[in-house]
Amino acid sequence: MTLRWVEDDEPVTDIPANRQWFFRQVERAINDLDPEALARVRPEISAWLDDVAARVTDHASVKQNACKDWNPYERQVIFNATENWDFSRWWCGLLLMKLAIEHPTPFMAYRPGDPDSEIAIAYFLDSRSL
Repeated sequence: MTLRWVEDDEPVTDIPANRQWFFRQVERAINDLDPEALARVRPEISAWLDDVAARVTDHASVKQNACKDWNPYERQVIFNATENWDFSRWWCGLLLMKLAIEHPTPFMAYRPGDPDSEIAIAYFLDSRSL
């Protein structure tokens, strides 16, 4: 259960403090809409990391894995709760970070320096742990 940033050796133990309020607000909205939704969404998104761990793909990211059409996926409930495409993707990315922290495989997070990049954060196997 280790996540670190590519350029840093310090373990990441939670989503950034300045994002936690937003995360909890959307989580509450999802639970109000469908109390069982997160039990279905978490494994769907965790599977993206499982594919990286199994070397089926080289990285996981909201851009790569979530695509543009969330219907009929379980993650559609995120959009239903926020009613905002950007907030939905942002929250999904925070959940992906939480799941990378909790995953038994060590991951490293990379944020491209290009402000025009469509990938906000990508998760790769932590090669220093292999």
